[in-house]
Amino acid sequence: MSSALPAAPASYIPAPVIIASMRRDLMDILACPVCKGDLELRVDSEKGDEVVSGALRCGRCRHDYPIKDSIPDLRPPGSA
Repeated sequence: MSSALPAAPASYIPAPVIIASMRRDLMDILACPVCKGDLELRVDSEKGDEVVSGALRCGRCRHDYPIKDSIPDLRPPGSA
């Protein structure tokens, strides 16, 4: 029995990385999806170590990425 996995079809698109909940310690690895610039965190509400609502702002692009129900929406502008 072979343990090799079958090749993915040519139309395969890998799933995007999903952040389960927004936490302050993620700021070291998050970047603007458009320009890769640093993001600034604005917290409206927190629960424990989770940021429940607020926004991530790119200082370079000046775009805000909302955080709702602890999930940051990092889709580029106009992609929704």
